[in-house]
Amino acid sequence: MRLGDPEKYFNYLRMSPIMFTELLNIVGPLIEKQHVVRRPIPARTRLEEKVMIDPTEENWSTIAEDFETTCQFPHCIGAIDGKHVEIQAPPRSGSCYYNYKGKHSINLLAVSDAKNRFTIVDIGAEGRQSDGGVFENSGLPYLLETNALHIPLPTHLDNMDLDFPYVLLGDEAFPLSTHMMRPYP
Repeated sequence: MRLGDPEKYFNYLRMSPIMFTELLNIVGPLIEKQHVVRRPIPARTRLEEKVMIDPTEENWSTIAEDFETTCQFPHCIGAIDGKHVEIQAPPRSGSCYYNYKGKHSINLLAVSDAKNRFTIVDIGAEGRQSDGGVFENSGLPYLLETNALHIPLPTHLDNMDLDFPYVLLGDEAFPLSTHMMRPYP
């Protein structure tokens, strides 16, 4: 795909092959593992875990500004959703990975910014779990409630007397809370 269909490559990774190669040259030596017992996952594959944002108030504010500009939704720090990734059932796993679609899968839970870049990911939950269940078991609700992610404190919106919190936008699979809302219908 990298050489044969650059447009598909860009659509899949959201960057050109040249940009990916440059990024790999920068961080590849830092994340490459030694071959000891089994062949390690190459740096090219491991790259994505190293490009997540630092959870700082400044970074969250920038993301919120991008959402307000792009989507006209103020104080949004990300869009959250889950995705079932089909797998071959692990040996002796029973129905743990069997999902509602009748396939075996793991669940990818991700938060992305207004530019479609992942900011938070949780990968590997059993396919039988719903998006809401994966969210509850991910530890993310605890991080949001304790502000371990350094999300800015609630502030006024234009000409309003109330303080509004910074929120994630998710579909009906996610429980409404101080830090979780549903987008406009």
